[in-house]
Amino acid sequence: AKQIRMFKAYLSKEPKAQATAPISIRNWTIGRTHHISDVSSQEFQNIYRDVRTETENSKDKQRKRVISHLAEAGYTLPNGKPDMESIYGWVRKQKFKKELNKHTGVELSKLIHAAAQVKKHLLSK
Repeated sequence: AKQIRMFKAYLSKEPKAQATAPISIRNWTIGRTHHISDVSSQEFQNIYRDVRTETENSKDKQRKRVISHLAEAGYTLPNGKPDMESIYGWVRKQKFKKELNKHTGVELSKLIHAAAQVKKHLLSK
């Protein structure tokens, strides 16, 4: 029961994980079930790890898109590399007021949009 609550709490914060969870459950139980309450403790650990890894990989790609948009908007060092200090400062000033790596997938989507708008504005000048 505790595992199910923990998994549901995680899924509630990560909508992208919600979409992949039933598929992961079915895969890890080899088609036996798709419902979290029917899995064994070992199956649960495997499913949880699988869904978290998939979600983290997706969030990593989203963070890279934020950095890319801002670098293209001019947040760069003289050598052309992204100015991470300035980028992190920009991120902390946005709606969610937290570090880039602390954002959920949904929040990162909004940051990507905001960074794209910054790039569009600066490149239109």
